[in-house]
Amino acid sequence: FSREKIRLRSAYILMPPLAYITLGLVSSAASGFFDFYSIKTGLLLIFPAVFSLTLYEKGVFEGVDICRTVFLGYVLYSLFFSYCYHTAESTRAFVFGMFAVYFLIKKAWGFCAFAVGICYYSDKRIALMGMIAVFCFAAAAYLLLKLWRTVSRKKLWIAFGVICTAAAYAVAFMVHSGALIALFEKAHIDPWGRQTIWGVFRQFAEIDVGFTGHGLGFVTSKLDELRVWMVDERWFQNLHCDFYRSYIELGFFGLGIWMPSYFRSYYKLTEDTENNNTILIFTFSAIDYTLMIYITDNVLLYFEYWFPLNLMLLDMAHSRPSVVKRQALLMKAHYLYD
Repeated sequence: FSREKIRLRSAYILMPPLAYITLGLVSSAASGFFDFYSIKTGLLLIFPAVFSLTLYEKGVFEGVDICRTVFLGYVLYSLFFSYCYHTAESTRAFVFGMFAVYFLIKKAWGFCAFAVGICYYSDKRIALMGMIAVFCFAAAAYLLLKLWRTVSRKKLWIAFGVICTAAAYAVAFMVHSGALIALFEKAHIDPWGRQTIWGVFRQFAEIDVGFTGHGLGFVTSKLDELRVWMVDERWFQNLHCDFYRSYIELGFFGLGIWMPSYFRSYYKLTEDTENNNTILIFTFSAIDYTLMIYITDNVLLYFEYWFPLNLMLLDMAHSRPSVVKRQALLMKAHYLYD
C-alpha cells in the first residue's frame, strides 16, 4: 500500500450504497424498525465499495492488471472448492457474467471467452440472459455512438436514468401484483418458488405514494423470522428481487431517489475522463447487467459481486489504454536498467 491520497472522483462509487443506507435509516425512523439486520445490511452494502476503493487507490500494482488478477482468483476459487460447494447453479455466475462484459468491451477476447464459458457452466438463467442481452446492448450502443458523435453525454445519462428508474417501479409493482409470475407462466418459465416468497411479503408493501417503507434490513430480518419453506426442505434466505426488496425497505419515494444515485455516481466517476466511448459503454452495460439481475435475483448485498465490479469501474475510469500503459512500463524498465 502507498501513502497517496484517494482521488475524490473515485469516491463516487460510494454514492449508491450510502444513498441506500441513508434512505433506509430514514424509513427506519418513520416505521420504528431497527435491529441487528439493519447494521448487517449497512455493512454489507458499504464494505465492498470501501474495500475496492482502498485497494485500487492505495495498492501498488505496477505491471499488474488488477481486474484480470481478481478474475483468475475467482476462477481458481471455483475450481478448487467446487468439490465441496458445487459450481453449477452458483451465485458466482453473476460475477463471471460481469467479467465477460468487461473483457468484451476491453477487447480481451481470450479472457472474455473464458468468462462466458464459466458463466455458462455456473448455470444461472438470469446471469446468462443478462450477459447475452448486455452483449447486444453494448454492440448497439457502440454503433449508435459512432453515428451520433455530437450527442450530449449528460443527456444520455439522464435519459438512461429515467428509463431505468421507471423500469424499477414497474418491476416492483409487477412483483407485488403477481403480474410478473403471470408473465412467467405465459412464457413457460419456472419461477422456482418465487411466487411463494413474493406472496408472503406482499403483506409488507403498499402500492401507494404515501408508503414510506419499513427501513434498512427489514427484509432480511423478516426472512429469518418467518422462515418460509422451499420445496427442498430449506427456507428462503433471499427475496429474489432486489427491486421489490428496496421498495419494501425504502418506500415509494425512497426507491425513486436511490435508483438515480447509480447514474449520478457513475456519471461523476467518468465525467473527467477522456472522450472515450468505451468507458461510457461499459458503465451503461454495468448498470444494465446489474439491474437485470435485480429483477429476479439478489446481488445487492453480495460482496463477491460488488468488489470486482467496483474494481472494473475504477479501472475503466482511471486506466490508460493498454498500449500507452505498456509503453510507460517499458520506458520505466529502460531507465531502471540504465
